[in-house]
Amino acid sequence: MSSGRRYRPYQVIILIIFVASIQMHIIPVIADVYEPDDSIGTATTLLSDSVQTHSIDPAGDVDYFNFTVSTISKVSIQTSGSVGDTYMILYDSDGMFINYNDDYSGLWAGMDLYLDPGTYIIRVEAYYSTDTIDSYNILLLVTPLTVDAFEPDDTISTATPLTSDNPQRHNLIPLDDVDYYSITLLNPEVINIWTSGIGDMYADTEMWLYDSNNVELDYNDDLEYNNEYSGISAYLNSGTYYVKVSESFWASYGEYDIQYTILPQPDAYEPDGSRINATSLLNGVAQSHSISPAYDVDQFTFSLDAFAKVTIWTSGSIGDTFMMLSDSNDMVIESNDDYGGLWAGMELYLDPGNYFVIVMGMGFGLFDYIDNYEMHLDITNISSDSYEPNDSFDTATLLLNNTMQTHNHIPVDDIDYFHFTVNKLSTVSIWTDGTEGDNVMWLYDSTGNSLKYNDDYNGLWAGLQVKLSPGEYILEISPTYFIDVIAEYFVHLLIIEDNMPTSSTTTTDTKNTDTTESISSSREYILDEDITILAGGGSRREIQTDAKGTLDITIKVIKGNELDMIFFESTTYGFGWYDPNAGDDVADALFYIENINSQTYSVRVDTMATYVIQIINNEFAEAQIRLQIIYSPAETDSGGLPIGLSTVPIVLALLTFSLLSIRNRKYE
Repeated sequence: MSSGRRYRPYQVIILIIFVASIQMHIIPVIADVYEPDDSIGTATTLLSDSVQTHSIDPAGDVDYFNFTVSTISKVSIQTSGSVGDTYMILYDSDGMFINYNDDYSGLWAGMDLYLDPGTYIIRVEAYYSTDTIDSYNILLLVTPLTVDAFEPDDTISTATPLTSDNPQRHNLIPLDDVDYYSITLLNPEVINIWTSGIGDMYADTEMWLYDSNNVELDYNDDLEYNNEYSGISAYLNSGTYYVKVSESFWASYGEYDIQYTILPQPDAYEPDGSRINATSLLNGVAQSHSISPAYDVDQFTFSLDAFAKVTIWTSGSIGDTFMMLSDSNDMVIESNDDYGGLWAGMELYLDPGNYFVIVMGMGFGLFDYIDNYEMHLDITNISSDSYEPNDSFDTATLLLNNTMQTHNHIPVDDIDYFHFTVNKLSTVSIWTDGTEGDNVMWLYDSTGNSLKYNDDYNGLWAGLQVKLSPGEYILEISPTYFIDVIAEYFVHLLIIEDNMPTSSTTTTDTKNTDTTESISSSREYILDEDITILAGGGSRREIQTDAKGTLDITIKVIKGNELDMIFFESTTYGFGWYDPNAGDDVADALFYIENINSQTYSVRVDTMATYVIQIINNEFAEAQIRLQIIYSPAETDSGGLPIGLSTVPIVLALLTFSLLSIRNRKYE
């Protein structure tokens, strides 16, 4: 047997990978024949329409280039390659920064721009200074510019005629160049006239509109944010008009297209752009309008003589409107963009008074005109409910047990008060519901002391469930937000007196009344019984415990469809449905399940507490259920710790032993 060193298979594999990585690393990069070109003094000269191949190696390498422009030109500089990410900076001959670019085409840098005659410097490097680029190409394209074919057009007398929907391409060379245009209208027309361009080679234009006497009618610099072209929309009588275009601040050269188009005539309701001449809207009568010229605003007005539900909306075939509603004091009430698709509208409740509506194109820009749209108004007067006035303790509406009343919150600041009587110690449930609304609820005793408050008991609807002693009580209900109205809501009252008699057929226990059971942490408590609950009645079970644990409440509904279950802690009215991952104690609110199903509910119980399970029969016929309650105390090990904690030291010891064994092992 050889006494030499033996290698295990994994050691051989690692050695192979290591050698291969070294070989891969030392594959040489093809040398850049233009080096050294790492400074302006050693910059490589670029010629138009020729491609050079360079590299960025080693990391941190930079390449400088220079080129010369003999006349005003459109210049394009582009880098490209198979793998790489370049960054480019352009300087003038004095080293003054002109422009930069990162991702002109994918990750490759480049730029297009107009340049005056002169010599320019380009710096190219890897975007990340730690990267290298084995190979990349650089291309220079220089296209000399000349004045456009429409020159001279620098005065009104030499203005170039424009015809509708026929764009013309012009440029602004030299920098102080201005172009004039003439437009002749045979009839009154709404026109849009604007400049535009393609890509980055744009001109930042300004535009003026003059009448035939050279009187300025309108001016525009930027069509909109981030759009440096210019445009004007105007309603003009027949005649000849002039348009002047120049480069904004004479900042750069640029080509641009100019054109105009004729828009639809203003609608028959114009002028209606202010409150003074706002168009009156009538209930149920649609009106046809247009947004023309661009930037047109239509104003409308309507009046209400009673509290009403009001729906205002626009519609049409093509368009995108914006709407704003204000009161007679010019206070904005609501605004909307897209009520029905792109068409604006709103639905709301309003007090009596005069109102104004503004409608405009959504973008409020040169191209946001609308040939035709319909304006609609629908008014439905709404009265307060039949229980009004019930806005105070003294006028509170009487609520009777196991009844429902229909109310509304009209007008917007309406508050409803109710009163009810409890004759014996009882569990009282009060809740609201409806189709649409959001309300809050306060409960007071007969002296006006606040007892309970709730906001969202059932979704956005308020409700309470509380144990009450005999006496008179007051309930206050209002919208969550006082600016809201609720067209209709329902209020319910259910009073279940304690110790309500029941009849039962017992299977494993002999209980035919409400009971209290004591639970010891040393055993499981099992309740298993059939219960018959009379119409409108209930069955209540109280369970006392001195230890934490879990109650599994299994209910099988034998007869009855409208059975509810309440589970609460009798001293704090807390509840908590068991979640093994929650890690929290019982929460602080009641839990109420409507229309219980045949299933098992797991409930985590706290220490030293009395828990109440109450089944309510809301039908007008008796119901039958089978109720089983199994209590499982929290498990502990012999030392009193919950199972699992006592094993941690053992696991840690085993883990430590394993690590030490691995460290001390020696291979032969």
